[in-house]
Amino acid sequence: NGVKRLCGFVVAKSLNLESEESVARFKEGLVKELSKRLPAHEIPQKIVTLKEFKLNRSGKTDRKELQKILQMEEQNPDIGPNRS
Repeated sequence: NGVKRLCGFVVAKSLNLESEESVARFKEGLVKELSKRLPAHEIPQKIVTLKEFKLNRSGKTDRKELQKILQMEEQNPDIGPNRS
């Protein structure tokens, strides 16, 4: 759609990703903490929780995979917070 926005991807190992309420509280708390430390334009407009970051063959975060996850979530926001 051509609109650029900041998106944050987070792996929270101690977070129960099965509980939408738990994920929502985590995201709210994260935004609150970030707003104490960052200017408003640097706070992600969207936060996606993941079980882990997929890596490419070089061992770096697979950015294409992150884009796919974000596109899936935007097309179907009801798929829940549980991502791998």
